[in-house]
Amino acid sequence: MTLRLIEGFDTLGTGNYTVCGRLATYRNWVNTTSFETPSGIFAPGRYGTGRFYLVVWRGQGGWWRVIDPTGWSSVVCGFATAPSHAFAGLGAQFFNIRNASGTVNCGLSVDTGAQKVRLHNAAGTVVGTSTTAWVTGWNYYEVKLTVGVSGSATVRQNGVEVIAATTANYGTALAVGPQFWIQGDGYNWTYMGCDDVYFLDTSGPAPCNDFLGDVRVEAIWPTSDGANTDWTQDSGGNQFSRVADSGAGGPDDDTSYVVADTVGMKDTYGHGDISATNGVIYGLQHNLVAKKTDAGPRTLKSVLRHGGADTDGSVSHVLTANYTGFQQIWELNPATATNWLLADINSDEYGMKVVT
Repeated sequence: MTLRLIEGFDTLGTGNYTVCGRLATYRNWVNTTSFETPSGIFAPGRYGTGRFYLVVWRGQGGWWRVIDPTGWSSVVCGFATAPSHAFAGLGAQFFNIRNASGTVNCGLSVDTGAQKVRLHNAAGTVVGTSTTAWVTGWNYYEVKLTVGVSGSATVRQNGVEVIAATTANYGTALAVGPQFWIQGDGYNWTYMGCDDVYFLDTSGPAPCNDFLGDVRVEAIWPTSDGANTDWTQDSGGNQFSRVADSGAGGPDDDTSYVVADTVGMKDTYGHGDISATNGVIYGLQHNLVAKKTDAGPRTLKSVLRHGGADTDGSVSHVLTANYTGFQQIWELNPATATNWLLADINSDEYGMKVVT
C-alpha cells in the first residue's frame, strides 16, 4: 500500500474552536498551536461538504499528522486550501512536510509582493518560486518530495507544475506526514481552509505512487443494516442508525452505539451512494470510532462485503478505554484485487469484526 492518508474532514461534524479536539481524538492529528485563541472551525468545504479552518488572531500554530513515525524517503501530498485576506501577506509557511522529530523537510509560503507560492528547504530558505500567481479562492496544491541533502521537490498548483523539480537540502530524516500552519497578524482574524487531503509514498504501483491531481474526498454513511448483524444496538429497531454519526456533532461516542463481546462477531452496513457518476477512484478509507469496555486486550478489523463474501481489513485496531478513531485504506477493492468501480463503492457493505 502506498496511499497513506485520505482526509476530507466530512465525518467530524461542524462547529467552532473547542470542537477542534475531534482532529486529535478521531484522526490522530497533533495540535502545534502557540497562541491564545482556539485553533479552528469545521464548516462546509469547497464542494459543500466538510473542511477544516485554521483560525488565529495573533501568534502562530497548526495541526500536524504523524502518519507513521518510521517515515518514507519519497512522498507526495495534495491538499486544497483557501486563505483569508491577511494570510497571503504574512509570508510564513502555510504547509510543510515534517519528519518524526518535528522538524521541517520542505514547506510552502506565499510571496508578499508577487503573490506567488514559494518552496522552502529544510533550513527554511526559499529555493523555488511558482511561475503563476496565487489564485483567489480555493487552490489545489501538490508537493512531491525526495528527502536528502541533495533531495528534490516539485510543486503543482491546480494540476499544473509551477515549480519544477528543485534540488536542495531537504534534510536526511524521513518524512512522516503533513502539517498545515498559519501565522496571525494581531489585527485581523486570519484563517486558512484545508480540504481534500491525500498523502502517499512512492514505493508502490501506479497510480498511487505519484501526483494524483486535483482530487475530491467524499464521505458516505451507513443507511441500512447489512447481511452481518451480530452486534447489538444500544436501543432502537436497527443497528445502522446507532453508528451513522453524520450530524453536526460528529461522532457521538456513548450517545448511540453497537456492542459485541465475542471474537468473530461482525456487523456490515449498506451505505449511501457517492455523488460522482464517473472518474477514477484512487482509494477507499473506512473510518471507525471505537473503545473497549472490559479488561484485557481488544482488537477490531474493518470488514468489506462484496458479492456476498466478506473480506477483513489488513490493519488490526487496538482499542483502549477511550473512544479513538481508526482508519483502513484500500487502494484496490480487496475482494477483486482490481481498481474500484463506482458501482462497487455504492453497493458494497462496510463494517467491523471483533478479532480479539
